[in-house]
Amino acid sequence: MAEPSTQVMKSSSVRGTKNAGSFTTSTPTRTCPCSTIFVACGTFSDILLRTSTSGNRRRQKLDALILFAFSRSHLVGITPITYSFSSSSALISVRNGCFGSMSAILRASSRTLRAILLLFVSFQLKKSTFFSSFCSWNFSLRTMLAAGAGLCQVMVHLFEWTFDAIAEECEQILGPAGYGGVQVSPINEYVIAPNRPWWERYQPISYIINSRSGSEHQFATMVRRCQLAGVRVYVDVVVNHMAAPGADVPLIGTAGSPSNPGDREYPAVPYNQSHFHSDCTIRNYQNATEVRDCALNGLPDLNQTEPYVQDRIVEFMNRLIELGVAGFRMDASKHMWPEDLDAIYKRLQFLNESFEFSKEARPFIYQEVIDLGSEPVTASQYTDLGHVTEFKYSLFVGLIFRGALKVSALEALTRANATQVGLTPSDAALVFVDNHDNQRGHGAGGDSILTFKDGQTYTQAIAFTLATDYGTVRLMSSYNFTDTDQGPPSDDRANILPPGINADGSCQNGWVCEHRWPVVRRMVSFRNFVAPAPLTDVQYSGGTFAFCRGAIGFALFNAGQETSDGIWKACLPPGEYCDIMSELNPDPSNAPAEGLLVTGLRVVAACNPLSTVAKPCPPWLPNPNDLPSEPPKDAPFPPAPNWVP
Repeated sequence: MAEPSTQVMKSSSVRGTKNAGSFTTSTPTRTCPCSTIFVACGTFSDILLRTSTSGNRRRQKLDALILFAFSRSHLVGITPITYSFSSSSALISVRNGCFGSMSAILRASSRTLRAILLLFVSFQLKKSTFFSSFCSWNFSLRTMLAAGAGLCQVMVHLFEWTFDAIAEECEQILGPAGYGGVQVSPINEYVIAPNRPWWERYQPISYIINSRSGSEHQFATMVRRCQLAGVRVYVDVVVNHMAAPGADVPLIGTAGSPSNPGDREYPAVPYNQSHFHSDCTIRNYQNATEVRDCALNGLPDLNQTEPYVQDRIVEFMNRLIELGVAGFRMDASKHMWPEDLDAIYKRLQFLNESFEFSKEARPFIYQEVIDLGSEPVTASQYTDLGHVTEFKYSLFVGLIFRGALKVSALEALTRANATQVGLTPSDAALVFVDNHDNQRGHGAGGDSILTFKDGQTYTQAIAFTLATDYGTVRLMSSYNFTDTDQGPPSDDRANILPPGINADGSCQNGWVCEHRWPVVRRMVSFRNFVAPAPLTDVQYSGGTFAFCRGAIGFALFNAGQETSDGIWKACLPPGEYCDIMSELNPDPSNAPAEGLLVTGLRVVAACNPLSTVAKPCPPWLPNPNDLPSEPPKDAPFPPAPNWVP
C-alpha cells in the first residue's frame, strides 16, 4: 500500500532472524531459454542490421564481426552505430551511437562455450514468441549449469490478471521466455467497491480464496500449470489491515461474505473489535509507533501481536503453501512490527515438495517497505526477515534515464556500490523500475518514476536493470489507464477481460504486457545467462555507460541526448557474436540449429558453430564466399518489426 512521504532520517536496530527462502529456488526440470543478445539504437522501430567480416572469411573463427546497426526514427533520422571487435585486445569500438540506444552482447560461439553446449532445443517459430531466428539457443538447466549460468532470475507482476489467464501465460510466454516467477494480485476475498477500482483488492473481507481473478480451484489449477511450465507463483498478501468502512452496511465481499468495518466486524474470518489496534490514523511518519499501530488511510489496523490474529494469518499463508506457492509479497510491511512478522514467518510450513521444491525449502518473502531515507522506519529493520522492496532504486533509475542525474550515477545501481548510496544490500533487495503503486503516482518517487507511458526511455531503464547484477528483479505488466483508480479491462458485468494475443505477440483489450515486449524478453534471457558473472569494467563518458558481465557478457547504454563515438573494453574473447533482434530470417520454416549472421540485407549461416564435423549450409542460404564484404550503398530500408507496442 502507498503512503505519503516524509523527511528526517533516523537509525534503528535490526530485529528478528532471517528465515525466508531464495527466489531462485527452481523446478529441477526447469528449462531456461538463454540466448545471445544484441539490442540496437533509437526508438525500437524499423531496425536493420548489417555485418561485414574482418579479414578473410576463412579466418572468421579468429576475427570478429563488424556490426552496422541502422535505425530510422523521427528523432535521429537514419543514424548508424558501428561496432567493431578487435581480435587482439577485445575492445569494442563504437561510432555514431545514437542517443537512446543500448546494446547487450553475449558470447555465443567462442570455442570455450561451444565445448559445453550439450543440447540445442529449437525455439518456437511463431511470431508470438518474439524470438528471432538468429542465434536463439534454449539451454536445458543441466547445460546452463555446465556453462556456469544461473537459474532464472526474473519475476513479473501480472497485475489484476485472472488465474486462467496467468496459467495460460505461464505456458505460452513466461516459461519459454525464462521468467522464474509470477506475482499475482491479492487472491482472498475483498470488498466490492463502486466502479471496481484496482485498490479494492487491498481491502480484505476474509481469507477465503475468491476474487475477481477466480476461485480457489482455479487458483490451485493455475499454480500447478505454472509449476509445470517452470514458473513459480508468489502471492501478494494483505494482512496489515482489513476493509475500510463504506456507505453500505453490511459491506459484501467477492465471496459473498458480509462485514461491518465501522464496528470492526468481519465474521468470515472471524475478526472483531478486540483484534485491532486503537482507533487512530497515521498522521506523523516520524513516529514509528504511530506508523505501525494506527490506521493507514483509514483502513482498520490489525494487531499482529495478538496470538489469535497471528493464528489466522499463519493459517491463510500455510494454506497457500499447501497449494504450491513459492513465496509472498507482504503488503504494507512497514506498518507492522518486525518482531510480529518474524513470529508469523517462523510458523510457516516448508514449501510443498510435491511441487518439486527441495526438501525443507523456505518461502521467498519480500516485504513492502517504502524507505527513501527520511523516516525512523527503515528497510534495514526488515532485511533479517527477508527481502525488501527497494523503492530508492525505482527513484534513482528514473532520475538518471530522465536526465536529472548524470549517467555516471548508474554505477551506484550495482551490487558492489548500492550500499554506498543508501540502497539495500543486493542479496536483500527486490528491485523494479515501477510497480502498481508508483506508476500511478502513489507511494514514492512522484514524477521521476518511469512507466510504460514513457516509451523507449522506460524500455531502456528495464534493459539496464536486467543487464546489471543488483537485486532480484520484478517487472511490471500493466494495463492502460486514464484514471489512477481505474480497474482492469472488464466487460459490462465487471468480468476481467483476457489479455489475448495479437499476431505480433502483443496483448489485446487494453493490456500493455510489458513482459512480452521483445527487447524485455531478450534481456530476461541475458540476465539468466550472465547471472553468475560479476559486473566489471564499468566505463562511462558523457551520456554513455558500459560494463562487462565477466567474460561472457557486455552491455552498452547511451542515455544521453547526443550521438556518441567511443572505444570500450568489451571483455569478450575474439569470436563470432550473433544478432537475434532483427528477425529477418528469409525462411523460418527451415531455420538451422546454428547461429545466423547478417551480411548486407541477406542472412548467412555460420553453418558449423556447434560441431567439429563440417556441415554444408542449408540450400536456401547463399554461399558466404559469394557475398560482398560491404553492403551496397543504396540498400533499401524495408520496414522492420515494431519492437515496442
